[in-house]
Amino acid sequence: MLQQTLNDLGEDLEVDGILGSLTVAVTNLQSKINGGLLYNLYRDSRLKYYEWLALQDPRKLSVLRAGKTVSITTFRN
Repeated sequence: MLQQTLNDLGEDLEVDGILGSLTVAVTNLQSKINGGLLYNLYRDSRLKYYEWLALQDPRKLSVLRAGKTVSITTFRN
């Protein structure tokens, strides 16, 4: 999710789910350039994933509720 979010901000990372040194470096760079936007986009992608999980298995609604509770904060640039 993080790599795809970074790519949405114009980066060109392989989306492999591995948090390697390149992903960390690009995250640090983007957090300096687009800190609030990066946070908000990443938060939104996580919430969409939690919503997808809940649709697949209603027993996972607690995951969705927890994700929304934790992810309320919005940062502004």
